Amino acid sequence: MRKLLLILFLLFFQGSSTDDFHNRKTEIQPVTKSTTVIKSREVKEKPRIKPEPKKAVIEDNLANHIINENTVKLMYATIYRIDPNQCWGNPLITADGTKIDTVALNRDQIKYIAVSQDMLKRNGGPFSYGDSVYLNIPNNTSFTGVYIVHDCMNKRYKRSVDILTGVRKRGSLWKNTTLTKL
Repeated sequence: MRKLLLILFLLFFQGSSTDDFHNRKTEIQPVTKSTTVIKSREVKEKPRIKPEPKKAVIEDNLANHIINENTVKLMYATIYRIDPNQCWGNPLITADGTKIDTVALNRDQIKYIAVSQDMLKRNGGPFSYGDSVYLNIPNNTSFTGVYIVHDCMNKRYKRSVDILTGVRKRGSLWKNTTLTKL
């Protein structure tokens, strides 16, 4: 039986190229109990459909959200605390090297802010460390005010700010905020 199948296989594929092989559909039909006939027929190739060109994606970069040369519309404004889980390295030292006085922070005597890295001047943004900025949060008077940029956020955040707060302050996530360089 194996020899018969091998002979049929060799006869069937003798002289055919790989293109012929892919264009054939093979049907095995039993004729009697002891013999089998192999029929093959040509199969028409389906026309290939060209994929649609990808639509241009409008990048959501900082340049699209600069209101004027000193004002940026933000995606988010959040708060952060001096916590090793929320900070990289030493939580009492900001990205520009400023040491945080926890007593003054808890008394609201210092107002520091961290901006996303895309808003820093070294990455093409309008702000530098040490800049005084006005954060406008609609319908919130407790966090709206003047801050100093001393820190930056993780690079995965875009058009966002983090407000450094003491342990007593509670906050949330705010949208539709603006940050203006003074």
